[in-house]
Amino acid sequence: MPAPQPQSCSSDDSAASGIVLGSIWSFGFRALAAFSGLIVAMLITRQLSQPDAGRYFLLLSVVSVAAVVLGGGLNFSVVRLIAEAEAQRRPARTLGVIDLSIRFVAAAAVLTAIVMAVPPIRLLLVDWLAYDGRLPWIALWLWIAASALQTLLAEIFRGLQNLFLASLFSGAASAVLSVLLLTAFGWLVPASLDTVVVAIAAATLAGATVAAVCLWRAREPLGTSIERDARRLWQTSAPLWVTQLTLLVLLQADVWILQGAGDSAGVALYGTAVRMTVLLTLPLTVLNAALMPVISARHALARHAELQRLLRDVASLAALPAALAVLVFAGCGEPLLSLLFGDAYRAAAPLMLVLSLGQLVNVLCGSAAYTLMMTGRQRDMMWITIAAGALTIGLGLAAVRSHGALGVAWASAIGLALQSLAMWLRVRQTRGLWTHASWRGLLQPLATLRQLR
Repeated sequence: MPAPQPQSCSSDDSAASGIVLGSIWSFGFRALAAFSGLIVAMLITRQLSQPDAGRYFLLLSVVSVAAVVLGGGLNFSVVRLIAEAEAQRRPARTLGVIDLSIRFVAAAAVLTAIVMAVPPIRLLLVDWLAYDGRLPWIALWLWIAASALQTLLAEIFRGLQNLFLASLFSGAASAVLSVLLLTAFGWLVPASLDTVVVAIAAATLAGATVAAVCLWRAREPLGTSIERDARRLWQTSAPLWVTQLTLLVLLQADVWILQGAGDSAGVALYGTAVRMTVLLTLPLTVLNAALMPVISARHALARHAELQRLLRDVASLAALPAALAVLVFAGCGEPLLSLLFGDAYRAAAPLMLVLSLGQLVNVLCGSAAYTLMMTGRQRDMMWITIAAGALTIGLGLAAVRSHGALGVAWASAIGLALQSLAMWLRVRQTRGLWTHASWRGLLQPLATLRQLR
């Protein structure tokens, strides 16, 4: 193993400072996105009937999966490839990655529009939703396409180390606009699932448009020379695509299983529980957003000791608030849900607690998934995710008829926990790194935070 370089300490300090600075932006905007999303859910559960609210959460699930299909795994690969190109001072390669990724998503969006125009596809979705009205198909397509584009543009900014714009367009902009438009629509027109879809699609499209304008201006300093390598981009993206799609299906399968059992009201309860557990994972999500390019860069420079310290410190800082959130959900779940969503949603408290336990294991394991993906072990991540997804779906199908939504929640929590543990072990086996939270970090969070300053 090569001897440590004299500048490693200063580089480590620089990386840590970058994580803290990036996390400040990321925390602000991620928190804004999370709480705006919570307000959106509150507006929907109060404006729509419980079955229609369940249909909205199901549509949100469909849009999320469709946007990942359009994205082709590029939202992860562009961070890695752009960060590497920038570290090597190769702007032509950076421009090539940006150009090819945007072209791919645009082509995929056109293909999606063609598929959605096929009558059997429309009939299948309407029948699955058990929806009597006429879905605004153009708005639904815009919602999908704009979600995929905005996600890609945000990750391009992350690769360029512009964490302000990356954080802004990672959901905060469209979430705030969604709150404003849903509130305005609630005053101007009768509330319905159609108006909700139109409002959120318009908000997402507006966010994607502003992101595109910002990227056009940000690329000017990179020059005009473009070095395209479509084969490398696809080879990097394809396993990440399968992994991300499988992971998302794993996360959404519970909602689909409940809908398949004909329980739209149960989907509404489950959707509110999931929305609350998003708050539990917010600290790790925020820190991961700043950590992703650092993982790729530190691995490329073989600074593994520095990387492990950063990974474990990040996991420690994220685990403490997650554990506190689980305690709050356990003690105050029913009154909290009643306050936010109405008395009809008190029944979601057991679902919220079970789901939060699975997420707590995920947080304690730290950034294992991102470490695999950002260090070239994306195929390992893919196979682990596929196995966990199959297990979760099997358990969910077995549990839904006898235990209903609570059985599905347990299946989801067990699948996520086992997946997180498998990735944690795989990082250790392949990269020699531990990513889990340390006792020192958990017991002395302020000291850990000072080390990252």
